[in-house]
Amino acid sequence: RFLFYLELSAPGMTEPPTEESLDGELRESLNILLHGDWRARGTTLERLPSIVAAGFLPGSVLVAVVDCCQHRDPAVRQRAVEVIGKLIPRRQAALGAAEAVEERCRDTEWAIRLAAVDALVEVCPPERLQSLLTILQSRVGDSDRRVRQAALAAVARVVRAGDAGDPAVVGELLSNAVCARLKDEADEVVLAVFETLSLLVDRQLVTDTVLQAIVCTMEHKDYHIRLAAVRALGQLGAPGESFAMDLRRPVLARVADPDWRVRGAALDTLEVLIPAGSAPEALLLEVVHLTRSPDWATRVAALDALGRVLGPVVHTAAEEALMSAVQDEHAHVREQALAVLCRVYPHGAAPVEARQAVLTRLDDRDRIVRQVSSQAVYRMMTPGQASLSRPVTRA
Repeated sequence: RFLFYLELSAPGMTEPPTEESLDGELRESLNILLHGDWRARGTTLERLPSIVAAGFLPGSVLVAVVDCCQHRDPAVRQRAVEVIGKLIPRRQAALGAAEAVEERCRDTEWAIRLAAVDALVEVCPPERLQSLLTILQSRVGDSDRRVRQAALAAVARVVRAGDAGDPAVVGELLSNAVCARLKDEADEVVLAVFETLSLLVDRQLVTDTVLQAIVCTMEHKDYHIRLAAVRALGQLGAPGESFAMDLRRPVLARVADPDWRVRGAALDTLEVLIPAGSAPEALLLEVVHLTRSPDWATRVAALDALGRVLGPVVHTAAEEALMSAVQDEHAHVREQALAVLCRVYPHGAAPVEARQAVLTRLDDRDRIVRQVSSQAVYRMMTPGQASLSRPVTRA
């Protein structure tokens, strides 16, 4: 029988099978699945998806495949689970297929558990969705990181498909899974959690507990995880959300992050969390304090944040910080300060001190700063301002 199967799968077979030959292949496959040794069964299971289309697997062959899920050889069990996931129509599991896959979710081999988690989402019938969520929740805490990743992705697929049922139950499931896995020792699993969160468009499923767990990961040693955490808060914590915790200060702390990518993401998230002109005075003073940091990159990021949160009325402390930054020893800081001055002061609205500070940079030793300062002078001028025309012409 095994030699006959090898003959069928030989590379020389290029002609499409006829209906008669397909029936013959299925009969021979069934015979091998029932009576063949473990090698023949495994090879037949691997070949089966190319013999029959999804949804057209005969019941007798399906029963044989389900029986192979209990085989003593791990390779046979794994391939049987994969065949069930590929050939059983979505949400139409029959003849004990879903139960067999559920049992394989607790297999001793991680590869079989991984295949079972992927297949279970495909074959679980609607009346067993609650059981599916319970099983996935248990696999989120699996001993193998690859199974944990697959379980998190499966939860996201179920929720996104809208088949999850009661939102309160799903919200509790997600809170438990996310809060537990954000502390996972494997960085890949933590990143998978953030990928799961990004798929949850319905923000009602995100609770304060989840946000607190995300905030805790913002101190992680890996910049990829800090970056994902900052971006997740920008997606999940938009203005107007009824969250008890304040997300602005944890994000503001990332403006001083050692990695430039995290600093950039923190600035974008701050712009979402704090619309221009709505920053409380205490929070604004914290941004001003960061503009005096010993690290020039932090000063640049803090000035950028200051320009994004300031409204039409510029706070006195913010104005003093900008005036000081225009005279900073580092060219990038001076450049950013000039750019912020252009942003917060429209044509003709800049005070005399700001205009004079910009004029002093027209002869800066750095070419980019001179270019930005000339643009700032042009934007701050209005027709008829004679006080600016003479020094500008001289420069």
